[in-house]
Amino acid sequence: MCLPTFLLSLASLEAAMLSWLLPVIIFDCNFFKKTGASRFPGRT
Repeated sequence: MCLPTFLLSLASLEAAMLSWLLPVIIFDCNFFKKTGASRFPGRT
């Protein structure tokens, strides 16, 4: 049973996904702040 290895690879995969998603989310927030548009109606 190589559970630690599996967990480690899962963690690294999650970290890779986060490192890819974070700039996208930050850019998204800045973009919508700049344009003044909101993806969620009723929320500013």
